[in-house]
Amino acid sequence: MLKKLLMVGLCTGVASCMVKPKQVAGYDYDCEIVTRKIELTLDQQTRFRQMNCQNEECKAQAVAELASSMIILPLSAIVSGSIALTGNTLYWLEEKGRCLSSKKATAS
Repeated sequence: MLKKLLMVGLCTGVASCMVKPKQVAGYDYDCEIVTRKIELTLDQQTRFRQMNCQNEECKAQAVAELASSMIILPLSAIVSGSIALTGNTLYWLEEKGRCLSSKKATAS
């Protein structure tokens, strides 16, 4: 019984997170341009802390919430990872183009 409770607690703790993309700006001193990139962050979901189940309907809702959370984490990681990969590739190409333009302008 204790193993099951620990496993449910662990799954709830891990599964109540969601991966989100976040845009971060920086500065490239060599090219003298502002750079951007997308980083992935974990966002803690708080919906499990609000439940204090006393009846069967609430317990069923808690199980449904747990099941949906276990699906949300990997799906959000896949979607956010795809967004970050595409966005960072486009930002990299844009920065390389602007850096070459910047270096040509200073060389003239």
